[in-house]
Amino acid sequence: MVIVQAAATLWVLSLMLRALGGRPLVMLGVIAALSGLTTLPWLTSILLTDIFAGLAVLAVHLLVFADGTLRRLERIALVALIAFAVATHSASFAVAVALLAAAALAWWLTSGIARGMAAVLGAAMLVSANYVVAGKLAWTPAYSSGAARAACSTTSAASPGLATR
Repeated sequence: MVIVQAAATLWVLSLMLRALGGRPLVMLGVIAALSGLTTLPWLTSILLTDIFAGLAVLAVHLLVFADGTLRRLERIALVALIAFAVATHSASFAVAVALLAAAALAWWLTSGIARGMAAVLGAAMLVSANYVVAGKLAWTPAYSSGAARAACSTTSAASPGLATR
């Protein structure tokens, strides 16, 4: 099982580096740095499901943000890896669901639907802010008060000629 964990780790890391445009020599440096500076060797060498939590996070990232760099079989294998990771530990399930929900929200916010909804949401926020501040449900509640109307009137004492134009 330790060999399977190490192979899965190496495979996911190689997919990540390929998606980021890394070369084989970069892979050697990344593996050396992760082996010397993190707990990756320990997590990979013991029979715990903890290694799959991190691999599931990287796999979700690859499927969501680097799908174009993956081959069909790699996508299928990543889905299987995520399924295995979430089946072996409930915390991995919660993390994967949260990541997928965040990715879905990000997709929705950047899609055309959300851009159209931005204008509607902005209008609703404007009207509701005016209600909170001025106590009136209006597009521009400043003109509804007598003082504001007088201040914006064209017949001002400072420039009496404006009223005749």
